[in-house]
Amino acid sequence: MKKAEREEQKKKSQLFYKGMKRLPNAGRRKGTPNKKVLWKVNDIALQFQDKDINPIKFLFLVMAGAEFKVGRYANGEDQLKRPSIDNRVDAATELVKYIYPKAQQAPHSDMTNDELIAEMKSVIRGEI
Repeated sequence: MKKAEREEQKKKSQLFYKGMKRLPNAGRRKGTPNKKVLWKVNDIALQFQDKDINPIKFLFLVMAGAEFKVGRYANGEDQLKRPSIDNRVDAATELVKYIYPKAQQAPHSDMTNDELIAEMKSVIRGEI
């Protein structure tokens, strides 16, 4: 057998070989967290599990600018970090959904605009 034929035979017998194109949909899918992100999420979850903090309390702490443990320095001290202003604003806007109810549309009546204006004026005057 010639060298080229042996190489072809070797390629056919292997599932993957050097220079082979990637298979479609190979690799990590978009949005899948890597190990570093998973460790951070687990660390935060463990940090609050002991302190009995639910998600609303967590959002409040972020909004208030509390320090969070994000890792350790080489000397063994905890590395603390405060949330950025953007994180604090995002937490506040998310908390508003739980504190204040959404405004609902008033029921529609069959009154004309003039009748509605007259009723509002009587409410303002305290007649009703």
